[in-house]
Amino acid sequence: MPRLADPSEETTHVKRPDFEMDYPTSWKEDTQAKDYDPNTNFMLLSSKNSSVQFIITNRADDPKKLVESAVRKIDGVQITTLSRSNLSDWGNKKGVGQYLKGKIVDSFPGGIKVFCFISAKHNVLVIETTFSDDLRDTKTDIDIISNSFKID
Repeated sequence: MPRLADPSEETTHVKRPDFEMDYPTSWKEDTQAKDYDPNTNFMLLSSKNSSVQFIITNRADDPKKLVESAVRKIDGVQITTLSRSNLSDWGNKKGVGQYLKGKIVDSFPGGIKVFCFISAKHNVLVIETTFSDDLRDTKTDIDIISNSFKID
């Protein structure tokens, strides 16, 4: 049974020059990542194995091409895809994306969502990785993240 949203769940609020968001305090920002940039490329890590990465780019980039490029880099390397479906939303955001389901690192059942939405000035590419055994515990957390993300 999925866990219900706990209105008292503590969150961390992040406000940066172009965006703001909330995430559960049990999640942490991966500040040690090689390509970490707090304003344009960062990943949130759950207390288990799931993650959400945000890559913020210039709005001139084609969202569909951003998704296709990211999927090419992920499929076969991070996930052995057994099924693929198109996405038109991530939380309350509308855009384009793909949901890859299969074996993450050739071993663990799970899925990776690659999604891009646009704002007035930016494209936001989101890469959400969820292991099947984490899904029940992280669904509400990812909803908090996706529904609170706001960008100029």
